[in-house]
Amino acid sequence: MLYGVTLPLGKPFITASIAGGIGGAFLAATKVQTIAFGPAGITAIPLVIPGKILYYIIGLAISYIAGFIITYFFGIPKDIDEAV
Repeated sequence: MLYGVTLPLGKPFITASIAGGIGGAFLAATKVQTIAFGPAGITAIPLVIPGKILYYIIGLAISYIAGFIITYFFGIPKDIDEAV
């Protein structure tokens, strides 16, 4: 998805980065930490320090929902939208 869709179009990459920053800000504010380096997203849930897993899941949801909303309104170039 990254190299085939978001980078060639440009705007979706920027909107996804902004959404990730919003979710990351929530995770930083709630002091969510992991016990090791690993993959991001849902697969990282086992690495989160116990007691912060719910905050991590909320942060993921914030990132995913913000990514959808921001990309829906700002991320689709007009020429692609008209061609469809």
